Amino acid sequence: MHSTNFFDFIPPKIDEDFKILLEHKGVKISRIVSSDKIDSKIYNQNEDEWVLLLEGEALLLVDGVRHILKKEK
Repeated sequence: MHSTNFFDFIPPKIDEDFKILLEHKGVKISRIVSSDKIDSKIYNQNEDEWVLLLEGEALLLVDGVRHILKKEK
């Protein structure tokens, strides 16, 4: 098994960078690194999603409800 530092990345200049870390028996774990220049997009997907914010902050709109995610200090 190859191990790397989870925080070892270079943020993209625009948009987001997706990297699949694990895919097994219907479960997919991805690391998403976002730039500070992101176009607002609508994502319609067939699978459920669980989000964990490790750094920075994010605004998610889910079924018309705004969710602001921030790293706790």
